[in-house]
Amino acid sequence: MTFCLLFLITQATFDDSMPVEAIMKNHSTTKEAIEVAKSAGVYRVILTHFSQRYPKIPILSDNYTSHACIAFDMMSVNLVDLEE
Repeated sequence: MTFCLLFLITQATFDDSMPVEAIMKNHSTTKEAIEVAKSAGVYRVILTHFSQRYPKIPILSDNYTSHACIAFDMMSVNLVDLEE
């Protein structure tokens, strides 16, 4: 039996410039979260749980913008809108 995970919602607390902080707090960087989703064959990843201590929108590499989107508190996502 084969399963296909279309969407993954995961935390990406720290941006890619903060790998040491991510390791110390047992959280993911944006790149780590996206890479895990890609290696699992996930169609799209929705990134959440950004640290309030670093109030900026995470920058996504052009390599990832077609695979990931950013969600914020109280945001709703219509999964149909994530299709190509």
